[in-house]
Amino acid sequence: MKFTTRIISTLLLGAAAASSSSSSNAIALAAESSGYCPTIYADFVRRQLANFSPDGIFVAQEGESQKHTPFLTLSDDGKSATVIVGNGEEEGGVYHPMSASTDPLEVHFVTHILVKDQDGNFIVNEALDPTVAAPATITFAVPDGVTEMVAYEWCNKHGLWAGPAVQVPTSETETEPLVEKSLEVSDECSVSDFPEAAWPSVHADFLRLQAQVFESEMPFTEADGEKHVPYITVNEDGTSSILVGKVGGPIHPMNGSDGETAPHWITEI
Repeated sequence: MKFTTRIISTLLLGAAAASSSSSSNAIALAAESSGYCPTIYADFVRRQLANFSPDGIFVAQEGESQKHTPFLTLSDDGKSATVIVGNGEEEGGVYHPMSASTDPLEVHFVTHILVKDQDGNFIVNEALDPTVAAPATITFAVPDGVTEMVAYEWCNKHGLWAGPAVQVPTSETETEPLVEKSLEVSDECSVSDFPEAAWPSVHADFLRLQAQVFESEMPFTEADGEKHVPYITVNEDGTSSILVGKVGGPIHPMNGSDGETAPHWITEI
């Protein structure tokens, strides 16, 4: 059986209800690349304020552990950059763990790394695989016109952290802003799905959040409300589709964010 949906769900977990049908309803709920990075960042900030710190994004101070700090370094030619979470290469330093697990109490990893430029534009976003050994790291091309970058990382257990700003050497002909409007994105910043190897750990983390944030040891079901339920439809051609909510009834919204409004969307299915 093949599924036609892409992997995109709420932290309010729903147990899927199956039904057979001769026709399927198209699901056009995936966030567009142009709005995805501001949306996922806005959701991290929302969760940071609600669950970790009313003061906002964490920044490790001098003398404190740098385990959660996303350090950004440029290549010699300045055309690419690498982000590594932690300072394990330094004496007494430590890298952030990448601990994959199906146990909600054990799973602990950097789920995403994002980078913004001097104008607040999103350059890159990447979902990480906890089965890949630490350090959590990404490498990306530096877009033309970028003069400064700041990396951010989301730890599933400890929230949103920012690294130090890094200046990008530029010539006089490369000093124009990448775009005029803040919170735009480069071509590199788009939807980033978790690799398949990460799925068991992602599911375990949803169960951890379900218990800790939503105070339920089990996923919510249809009895708790149809709007959040992922309904499976088996199609005549052997494929299946998933719709969160009911046709003719409540459908879950897919509201992105421009950095000003709060997002409300299905993050994974």
